[in-house]
Amino acid sequence: MNVELDCAIYIAAPNWDIVSHRLLHCIPEALLEGDVIHFPSLVVEWQRNDYEGTVESEDDFIGWPSVLDCQPTDSASLGEVVPVASEILGALWEVRIRAVAACDYEHLLPRKGGTIP
Repeated sequence: MNVELDCAIYIAAPNWDIVSHRLLHCIPEALLEGDVIHFPSLVVEWQRNDYEGTVESEDDFIGWPSVLDCQPTDSASLGEVVPVASEILGALWEVRIRAVAACDYEHLLPRKGGTIP
């Protein structure tokens, strides 16, 4: 099975400062550089979602304001990426930030990557 390790996490939060603070607080090995957070197996870049506001329902994650573009480090494996992506989702959900992952391995993530809390 050839699984791509990149992942997009759509978040219903327009403010990077709130999101980055939460992730840095919950995941001690995270390092912040501008709009990028480095984790042991993922590099996560905050981006504005080009599709923000293009759907009518607030529950449709495609229209949420932000996306975390998660790229694996060069030597990362699926077994290393999944726990970090799971930690990111859990940290956001814990403070009621809606987040949904779109990736080849979302079935391995908590709530299959994103039942909205």
